[in-house]
Amino acid sequence: MQLRRIQLSVPVPSQARRPLSRRQWLRIGLYMAIGIPVLSLFLSIYFIWFSPHFVIDYVEISGANGLDMSGVRRLIFSQMDQSRYHIFPQRNISFFDSEAAQHAIWEEYAISQLSIEKQSPNTLKINVYEEPFQAIWYTKGKYYKVDGRGIIIKEVDADLLTDIPYALPSADNFGTIAPIRTPPAKTELKAPPLLFIQDSTNSDTSSGMTVLSPHTVEAMGTLRDKLASQHIEPYYIVTKPLEHDIEIVTTQRWSIRINVFEHVDEQIDHLRVVLQQRVDKDRNDLQYVDVRFDNRIYIKKK
Repeated sequence: MQLRRIQLSVPVPSQARRPLSRRQWLRIGLYMAIGIPVLSLFLSIYFIWFSPHFVIDYVEISGANGLDMSGVRRLIFSQMDQSRYHIFPQRNISFFDSEAAQHAIWEEYAISQLSIEKQSPNTLKINVYEEPFQAIWYTKGKYYKVDGRGIIIKEVDADLLTDIPYALPSADNFGTIAPIRTPPAKTELKAPPLLFIQDSTNSDTSSGMTVLSPHTVEAMGTLRDKLASQHIEPYYIVTKPLEHDIEIVTTQRWSIRINVFEHVDEQIDHLRVVLQQRVDKDRNDLQYVDVRFDNRIYIKKK
């Protein structure tokens, strides 16, 4: 029998891996310290930017007494269709520019205070804190909308205004008001829905200019209610920019001179007493009543 020599291969033990050096560990730690936050940041941006979870779906308006809510929503949606810094979509609540939206609403509506709150994840809440103040400033034959801060917002086309006081008098460059050309005495005057304010100085004006002081705005905002109890309606008001003395031309074709910096309620009460004791009910011969000087009341008849 022939014998063969068979050589079996013996596995060679693998060489043990060398442990990582301190420098390698530091390099791995550095990569992780930089990479994980960067990855998390990109994932967060992607989620906030593109997730429908943050798309504005609700616009809530509170305290809007007399405010055109549909018009406000239109302005908000118009703002949402724009991009912030030409990059960020404003439909996303995180990128919605509340300040720009406020400015757009201020230009369109005359309201005294306004705020826009972002309520996560997809709601805008518009708060109107006070009764809307609406007035029209008239000077040099032009009409301007005034907001609740007494600031000129923009010029208004006269064709868009309703019930403009008949033949609103103009003033020359010296502040002299032309005679009031009112309709015939038999024609009943109608109080316009907005307060029309005549600038007796006939001065230039522009958007952003302050023409009414806070005292004047506050007084004018309550004049209708204060005078209604005496069956008096304002037709329009004559004053100067930032002036505290105002003259209220009534629908009865006579006027009331008041200082809004003083106690307006007391002046209105003095007016009530004078009308009851010194003036006939029809008041046809009355030209004006001046109640600006405490208990010294001045009456002038035609």
